[in-house]
Amino acid sequence: MSSTPGRTEQESEYGRLFTLIKEHFTWVSPVAVALAFLAGLLNLLAFTWFIGRPELFSRSLEFGPSLALLMLSYLAIFAAIISSMLVTSWFFMATLRQLRPKPESAESMTRWLFFMVLSGMFTLILLVMLLAHIQEETPSSWWSFTVLIGPALLSWFFIREHKNQAEALVSPLSRVKSFGLCVALTIAAGFVAFLGILPARYTLSLYGGSVGLGQWIEVIQLGVTCLTVMAGSLVPAFGYFINAKKGRAAQIKGALIGLMTFLALLTFAMPAIFSVASVSSVRLLGFSDREVRRYLVDSEQYPVSSFNAARWSVSEHGDKRHSVIAFSLYAHGPIELLCPEELSTLKSWEFKQHTKICIPFEKDEIRTLDVEERSVKDAESASTEEAPPDSADVSMGSAGDEVDSSHLSV
Repeated sequence: MSSTPGRTEQESEYGRLFTLIKEHFTWVSPVAVALAFLAGLLNLLAFTWFIGRPELFSRSLEFGPSLALLMLSYLAIFAAIISSMLVTSWFFMATLRQLRPKPESAESMTRWLFFMVLSGMFTLILLVMLLAHIQEETPSSWWSFTVLIGPALLSWFFIREHKNQAEALVSPLSRVKSFGLCVALTIAAGFVAFLGILPARYTLSLYGGSVGLGQWIEVIQLGVTCLTVMAGSLVPAFGYFINAKKGRAAQIKGALIGLMTFLALLTFAMPAIFSVASVSSVRLLGFSDREVRRYLVDSEQYPVSSFNAARWSVSEHGDKRHSVIAFSLYAHGPIELLCPEELSTLKSWEFKQHTKICIPFEKDEIRTLDVEERSVKDAESASTEEAPPDSADVSMGSAGDEVDSSHLSV
C-alpha cells in the first residue's frame, strides 16, 4: 500500500524538526528551562495581583523546580478549560463529517450549519435571559429545548439548498427520507448549540456577582457576551471546514487561526479566564490552601496587640507565644500570607477587596499547631489501644462491686 504524498511530506517535516532539536540540544534545553522558570514567575506575579497583594511577589521570590511545575500545571489546567469549551467545535466537525460534503460545497454547507447552530444558541440565550430577568430566578431546564427552534426552521432549506452536494444528501430523496434528514439535522445542530452552555457557564461564573439582571442593559450585555463566547467556540471547526477545497495544510492553518481568534475573543470578553488557570495551578501545588488551621506565632516578632483578637481568635500559649486561627492564602519562598477565618468563604474574585487585613509571616516564625495537637492525640490513642485492661482485674472489679452491693442491702 503506497503512502500519500501529504503524509510523506508531514513525516519528513517531523524528522527535520527532531534532527534540529537533537543538533541544538545543548542550547535548546537551557532556553526551555529558562522559559519554564519565567512562566512560573509570571504565574506567581499574576496570582499576587489577583489577590490584591502584588508587593509579596518580590519578597517571596525563590528559584526552584516548583516554578517549572507551576508552569506545567498552568498549561495543563488552561488546556483542559479551553478543550472543554471547544467541545462544540468537535461535534460541529462530527456533524459535517456525517454529511460528507463534496470539497467544492464544503464552504457553503459549513456556513449554513454554522448559522443553524448560531440560531439555536441565540434562541436559548434570549429566552434564558428574558426569563431570568422577569422571574428573578433560575429558569426551568425544560426551556433548554428551545435550542431546537432555529435548526428546525432552517433544516428543510439546508437540505433543499445542498441536495446532491453531499453523499448523505444524494437524490432521489423521498418525503419520508427528507423528513428523517430534517429531524436528524435538527437534533445534531441543536445538540451542538446546547453544548454551547459550557462556555456560557464559564462566562456566567467568571462574572460572578459583578453583573446583575436587574436592568435591561445588564441583561443585554451579559447575553451578548455569552453568545459571543458560544459562537467563538465554533470558529476553529469553521476555519477547518471552510478551507476543505484548498487542501489539508490550508485546513490546519484555518483551524489554528480560528483557535487564535477564539483566544482573542476570550481575552476581550472574559479576561478572568486566564486567572482561573493561575489560581487553580497555585492551589494544586499547595501554594494556596483554604483549609482553616490554628497557627502558633512568636509573640516577640508578632505582638498580640497587633491582632484583632475576635477576628483572629487569638489564644495565649505562654512562653511568649500565642495562636491564631487562619488559612494560608499564599505561601512561596520565605513568605506565608495568613488570612483570618472569616475570609475563607469568599469567592476567588472577591479576595482582592479584602486581603489588606491578611498578614504576611516569615515561615520560620509560625507553626501549624493543629498538626502537633493531632499527632499527640494519635499517640495517646495508640498507647491506650496497646494496653487494654486485664481480664482478671475486670472480673475482680465486678466481684467487688457485688460484695459492696450486698453490704449495702444489709
